[in-house]
Amino acid sequence: MAYSIEELRQRYPRQETLKRILELSSLGTLMSDSIVIPKYKIPPSLHESIVFTPAGKELVRSLSSSRSVNWGELRIAVFNHLYHDELFVDPEETDIDNIRNGLSVEIQAGKVRYPFIFGRELYDKAYEEIGNDSLQALDAAQTQKFLEGTSAGIFQSGETVVGPWGALKSREYRSVPPIRDPLLYHCEKPGCLTAHRIRLATSDTRIAEVSHRLHRKLSSKVPSNWPRFFEELHGSLSGRYDDRRSGGIIAFLGECFTGDELISIAHSAFSNRDLAFREVCFSQGVSVKDANAFLAGRTKQEVMQLLLLMRDLEIVSSVDKYALSGKLKVPSGEVRVPRLNHYTTGAFDTRLECTSLGARVVSSNARVSMQRLHRLVSEVYEQPELKKRLDWKIRNLEGDTFEQKLRHYLSTEDVRKVISGLFLTGPDVFEAAASKLSLSFTGEEEDHALAERMSWKLGFPNVTHDVGVTGLRSRVQDMREVTPRATPSREDEERVRGSSVHLFVELEKSLDSALCFSTWLTEFDHWAAHPRFTYSHAEARRFMAATLTERARKTGKDISYDPAGVNTLFPLIMGFGLLASHLEEISDTRHEFLRPTEDTPSMFRSSTLVEFGYPYKMPFLNFSAESMEVILTQFRSIARVLSEGKVLNVRNSLEHHREEFPDCADVLTSLVAIEKYCDVVEECGLIPITFRMVGHSSDSFGRARYHYEDGGGRSVSVPTYSPVLLTGQPKFSKDQILVPGVRIANSDLTPRFSLGVSSPYVEMWSDWPRNRSVGLLKESLEVDSDRESLDISSSESA
Repeated sequence: MAYSIEELRQRYPRQETLKRILELSSLGTLMSDSIVIPKYKIPPSLHESIVFTPAGKELVRSLSSSRSVNWGELRIAVFNHLYHDELFVDPEETDIDNIRNGLSVEIQAGKVRYPFIFGRELYDKAYEEIGNDSLQALDAAQTQKFLEGTSAGIFQSGETVVGPWGALKSREYRSVPPIRDPLLYHCEKPGCLTAHRIRLATSDTRIAEVSHRLHRKLSSKVPSNWPRFFEELHGSLSGRYDDRRSGGIIAFLGECFTGDELISIAHSAFSNRDLAFREVCFSQGVSVKDANAFLAGRTKQEVMQLLLLMRDLEIVSSVDKYALSGKLKVPSGEVRVPRLNHYTTGAFDTRLECTSLGARVVSSNARVSMQRLHRLVSEVYEQPELKKRLDWKIRNLEGDTFEQKLRHYLSTEDVRKVISGLFLTGPDVFEAAASKLSLSFTGEEEDHALAERMSWKLGFPNVTHDVGVTGLRSRVQDMREVTPRATPSREDEERVRGSSVHLFVELEKSLDSALCFSTWLTEFDHWAAHPRFTYSHAEARRFMAATLTERARKTGKDISYDPAGVNTLFPLIMGFGLLASHLEEISDTRHEFLRPTEDTPSMFRSSTLVEFGYPYKMPFLNFSAESMEVILTQFRSIARVLSEGKVLNVRNSLEHHREEFPDCADVLTSLVAIEKYCDVVEECGLIPITFRMVGHSSDSFGRARYHYEDGGGRSVSVPTYSPVLLTGQPKFSKDQILVPGVRIANSDLTPRFSLGVSSPYVEMWSDWPRNRSVGLLKESLEVDSDRESLDISSSESA
C-alpha cells in the first residue's frame, strides 16, 4: 500500500530523520547520475554501510535471481531508489559518512566522474572535436574519449558536494544535481543565441539492468507519495523560498570568475575569522595552515569545491570583501553573470551577479526589490523605541494607521531617499540594516555611496553616472565666465588660457568619443559581431582609425588616425566630414552590402509575419531613410560648425607659448560652436550615453514602452511593438546605450547597445558564442563500426 502524506508525517515525525533520508536520496542521485568507467565494479566501501529496512531486504532478495548481477550492484540499485510504498533504507542505522567517503574514493580514483559543465572548457572542446553527426548524443565510448583529460565536474546534491577533492560535506544544503546532457554548442543558425544540449552516456553496468527491472516492478504499484512528502522540506533546505539565495551558485563561481580570481576570493575567506573557513576545510580532511602556500597552484575546480563548503551568504561575503578591496577588476558598467548556464531558480526567480559593488542575489521579478525594502524596514525598526522614531517620521503622511502611512511612504518616495532617511541616520539602524543585507563596509564610505550599495543589494538597478556632454558644457560655461567682453588685461588672459586647457582637453575627449561611436554605429556590423550589439570604446577607436585613415587616403587627404587615441583636434573635426562622404558613397552601392540569405535567421526567410532588422552588413543602410538623412546632415554640421566657429584658431592662439591673444569675440564664437556641437551629438545620440530604465507601460493589446533616463535626467521612451525584429540586443531592463535620433527602417525601434568593457571576465568569454559551421566533420571521436550505435534524441530548438 502507498501511505498518504499525513500517514508519512505520523510515521516520521522527527525532522532530523527526514533530513537523513533526504541526504541518502542525494547520495543515490550522485551515484545514479554519474559517469563510470568501462567494466566498473561496485566496491564494498560503497554498499557495506547500507542498512536496509525489512521492505528493502525483501526487495533485494526478490531481485537476486540473476546470476549476472553481484550483491553490491543489487544493493546499490535498491539504495538509489530508496523508497516507494515503504522506505527501503534505514536512515538511523545507515552510516551516511561512510557511504560519502566510499564515493569520494571512487571519484578521486577516476572511476566515477562528472562533466565540468560550469564554464566553457567542455563547450570549447565540443566545438573543436564533436562533429555535426554527434550533436545530439554521444555513446559511452565517445563520452569517455570526450571527457578524457578534462577537469573534474562539480555538483551538489543535498549536503554532498562532489569535485576534484572527492565527495565532501558542505555546511549548506543545495540542489544542483549532476546532469548528463550539458549545454555544449550553439548551432549553425546565425540567429541562434540559445546553447543546445548533447547527451553523454555512462558505461554499461549491471546496475542499469537491475534498476530497469526495479522500476518496472515498482511502477506497477500505486504511485508513491514520498516525493510530495519531501517537497516542502527539500524546498526549504535548498532555498527555494529564500529570496536571498540562488540555486545558480556553482555556475556563478565557475562562469563569473577566473581561476586566479577564485583563489583571491578563497584568500578573502581564509582571512575572515568569522567564517572559520580553515575549520570547515579541516573537518573534511583538507588541512590549511598557510593559505598562500595551500592555494598556490590550485586548480579552479579545487578552489570552487572548497568554497562550496561554506554557506551561500558566506561565499557572497567573501566576494564582497575581495571586490571592495579594489583587487577584483570589475569595471564600472560590467555585470558578471553566468553566460552558459544562465538560469534563475526558486520561487522568486533569483540569480547571482557581480559588479564593482560586489555580489548580490537579484530577482527577475522587479516587485521583489520593493518587498525586500519593506521587510528590511520592518526588521530594523522592530524594537519599540525605533518603531516610535519611524512613526514620528511618517506621522504626517497619508493613511490612518502606521502600516498605511509606511506603505504610502515606500510607494511614493524616491528609494534612495528612503534608504538615506531610514538607515543612514545613526549607527544603530545602519549596522542593523547592513547586517540584514550582509553588506560589507569599511566605515569610510560617504552616505551617498552607502545608500547606492544598499539599494543595489536590495535588487534595485545601479544609478548611471554617465552624463554625456555635461562635463563639456560645464567647461564651456567656466570659459565664458572668465572671458571678458572688452579688451582683456594680462590677468584676464591668464585666466582664459588656464580655463582653455581644461576646455579643449574635454573637447578632444568628447570628439574622440563621438567620432569613434559614430563610425562604429554606422559602419560596424553589430549583428555579426561577438557579442552582438556591444559597444567597446577601445575596439571602436581601432575600427574608426582604420576606416577613416583609409577613407582619407582614398580621397587624397593627408590625415591619419591613431588607434591608441592620440588624435588632435583637427583630424577629429575633419573625421565627421570624411565619415559623411563615405556613407554617402556606400548608399549608392547598397546592393554590395546585402547580407547573404543563408546568413540570416531561418525564421525571417520563412515567415511573412516578421522582418529582419539588419539585412545589410553596413548598419547605416538598415536605418530609415529619414534617419540616414539626419545622420549625414549632422555629421556635416559638426565639421562645419566647429570649423566656422574658429575653434581650431582659438585653441591654437590660446596655447601658452603663443604671444598673440585671440580676439575675445572669437573666443565667445568658439564657445557657441562647441555648444551647438553638444546639442547635435546629444539630441541625435551620436555620442555613447548610458541610459537606465526607470519604468515601463503597456496596454491590454500588448503594446509596451520602456522609459529611460541618463545621468543628466534626460528621458527617452522606447516602444517594443514592431514588425521588425532583432536578436542579441540588450534586455530592455538593463542599462544600455540608446541612439534616440535614429530609427531602424520600417519601424519605430531605436538602436540599443550593451556597454562593452575590458576585464578578465570579458576575456574569459571572448569569441562567444561559437556558432558551428555547417558541415563540420567529426574526426577525433570516431569509433569502430562494431561499437554500440548512437542513442539519438531530439535536441533543444534554436
